[in-house]
Amino acid sequence: MHRQIYLYLLLSLILALFSFPSTSYADGGFPIIGVLHAGQRPEGIAVDTQTHMVYIAYESHGMVVGFDPFTGKVRWRTTTGDVPTDVQVDSTTHRVYIASYSFQNKQVLLSILDGATGKILLTVALHSTAESGDNSIGVDTKRQRVYVSNSADGTITVLTLITSPGTGDLTAEASFISVGPHPQALGVNSRLGRLYVADAAQHRVTALDEDSGRKLATISVADVPVPPLRVDEATGRVYVVCSIG
Repeated sequence: MHRQIYLYLLLSLILALFSFPSTSYADGGFPIIGVLHAGQRPEGIAVDTQTHMVYIAYESHGMVVGFDPFTGKVRWRTTTGDVPTDVQVDSTTHRVYIASYSFQNKQVLLSILDGATGKILLTVALHSTAESGDNSIGVDTKRQRVYVSNSADGTITVLTLITSPGTGDLTAEASFISVGPHPQALGVNSRLGRLYVADAAQHRVTALDEDSGRKLATISVADVPVPPLRVDEATGRVYVVCSIG
């Protein structure tokens, strides 16, 4: 009888080990706690540092996903344009910004979404162009200003966001700046009021004063700087990806 009980317990332990696969680990011993399959051809990702929501833009079908890592569930899905190229989030207003391209209208679009629900708050048509490009977004959370690059025509659209005090409706006033022939990757330090523009053709990063538009510096970098360009506002450091260099 004791032998049968022992064999039963041993068999149960073996079955339990095979029923629950072991945790996967990346190089360096870091555990991979999950893999999300919510769409095809993911292109961009952003994280709200206050709510911890994760926003992923997929090239396929122009879909943007709001993912809640605490519940492990996709909270919402929203379609913006045909091909999203960049996604950013403002952790103070919890708005999500998506640059995308519409094949039907041959236009670059900026869509602003409510990060909690995925509701589209505003869509602005920015450029008319024959081809889609890697349009990048820079967000100034302090000045409520959004920059969208268009490497095809060498311009950057500047959108100043205005929220109606009565209705809460969102509108945008647009202006344009030119920084080099092929501006692509953008970054903003809202604390210092600086805009960083990486030119993919001239292999350099230009720093601008946001309020005056004055050029502060031009920094040569390695070949073909591309998105994403990221800024650490606490240290003032700028990180640039150079795809060939």
